Amino acid sequence: MTAFRAAAHAVLWSLAVPAATAAPPDPADAGAPLAIVNASLIDGTGAPARRTSIHIRDGRIVSFGNPVPTETRILDAAGATVLPGLIDSHVHFQAVPGAVFRQDSAETRRTLMYRHLRGHLANGVTTVLDAAIASSVLREIHAYLASGGLGPRVMALGPTFHNPGGYMDGPALSAYWAPRWRASATPEDVDALYREYDGIDNLVGVKVAATYGFGGPLDTLETHTPEMLDAIGRRARDHERQIYVHVNDHRGVEIALGLGAHALTHLVLDDPQAGQVKRMREAGMHVMTTMAIVDGFADRHRPGVADTPRVRLTVPEVERETARDPAAWDRWGTTFIRIVAPSLPEWFAR
Repeated sequence: MTAFRAAAHAVLWSLAVPAATAAPPDPADAGAPLAIVNASLIDGTGAPARRTSIHIRDGRIVSFGNPVPTETRILDAAGATVLPGLIDSHVHFQAVPGAVFRQDSAETRRTLMYRHLRGHLANGVTTVLDAAIASSVLREIHAYLASGGLGPRVMALGPTFHNPGGYMDGPALSAYWAPRWRASATPEDVDALYREYDGIDNLVGVKVAATYGFGGPLDTLETHTPEMLDAIGRRARDHERQIYVHVNDHRGVEIALGLGAHALTHLVLDDPQAGQVKRMREAGMHVMTTMAIVDGFADRHRPGVADTPRVRLTVPEVERETARDPAAWDRWGTTFIRIVAPSLPEWFAR
C-alpha cells in the first residue's frame, strides 16, 4: 500500500463520516473497492452541493454517481460533506511548537512532526508547501511517507538562502529551527546548498530572505548584496525553480520584483510604495498572507481553543498543555522581541 493510497483513504474518511458513526476502515483495506454513498459533494467548480456516491478503487476516485458494484465495501456518509483535498501553502514541519520551551529531544520532535503530518490529513489538507526546511528533515519526511506513514503530499522550497547576519541566521532562531542550514555568503555557498537538496522530489522553488528588520533602529538584519542576489537568481533559473521571497516591508518587495519572484511568503506589513502593487500584479506575483500567524497571537488570551473538539482530535496533548502555560507564552514573546529588536533592554523585552 503506497503512502498516497493510505492518505487518500484517511482523508475521505475524515471528511465524509462523523467519527461517532462507526469505527474507521482499516487502512490495510485501502486497495479494496469502496463506495461512499449519501455524500453531499462540493466539487470545487462553483456548482451547488449535490448528493451522490463516490467510487474508489486502489486508493483513487474512479467515478461518481454510478450504481454500486457488487462486492464493494459501502461507507454511508449520511449526508456529510465531502470536498476536494485542501492545500496549505505555508507550513514548517521541522519547527515543532513548544519544543524549545519543553527542551524536547530529537526523537520527541520527530514523533510530534509525524503527528503533525497526520493532523493535516485529518483536517482535510492533502497537499502542503513547506516554505523552509532542512534537507535532512525533508528527506526524512519523504522516507516516512514512502514507508506507509500517513500525511499529505509534501512539496517544499529548497534551498532557502539567507545572508550571514540576516533573518534565519544567528543563535536566536537556531534552537527553534533545528537542524540548520548554512548561510549563503558566496556563489559557492549557493551551489553547495543546491547540492544538499539533490535528488529530493517535489521541490517547487527556492526561498530568499529579504528582511532588513522593522524600520529605523530595528533594522538589525543583513540582506544579500546585489551581486549575491544576481547569483541566486541565475542559479534558480539554471535549476528551473521559481523564487519565493520572505518579506515584511516594501524594501523586500523591491528585491522580490528584481528577482522576478513567483510569490511573497508573507503579507507586507507597511504601505507599498507608489505603483508597487500594480507592478506586482503585472508581474503575476502571488502573496501568501499567513494571517493565521497573527490570529495565533490571540490564543494566549483564549486558552479554551486548545480544548475544542477538533484541536483535541489533531493536536498532541503535550502541545496543548504548552499552549495553556503562561510561562511558555512569556518565553515565546520575549524571544520574539529579542529576535526583531536585539538592542532593546531586557526589561523592555519582558
